[in-house]
Amino acid sequence: SGANFSGIYFYFVDMSGINLSRANLSRISLNDVCLDNANLSGTNLRHAFLREDSLRGVDLSGSDLSGACLNYADLASANLRDANLCGADLLSATLENADLSRANLSSATLVRANLKDANLTGAILDSTDLTQAAYINTIMPDGSIQNGNF
Repeated sequence: SGANFSGIYFYFVDMSGINLSRANLSRISLNDVCLDNANLSGTNLRHAFLREDSLRGVDLSGSDLSGACLNYADLASANLRDANLCGADLLSATLENADLSRANLSSATLVRANLKDANLTGAILDSTDLTQAAYINTIMPDGSIQNGNF
């Protein structure tokens, strides 16, 4: 799409299935927005505010989410392959069954995140805060399976 929605605020909107691939959504603020199964691949979401939003099954592959706020966001079954989440805040986010392979999570906060069945193969976790994150059948960057909490 390549649309430019930089800095716009959306409140109580259902955008399920929307195609915003390669759009500029930097500094966008979404409150109680549903983006389930949306195509946001290659999208610029730098410093976006996506707190408590529903992003189930969303395609964020290759997107830039650096510095984004995703506290309590539901990213179950999301495709975050090759995404840049450097410095993102994913406090208590649901990442169950999410594909985070080769994602850059450097300096990201995943405190109390749900990583059940998530795939972190090849992900960069330098200085990532994984305090109390839940792991059940989680594939770690080295390919090992992790169960339990850190």
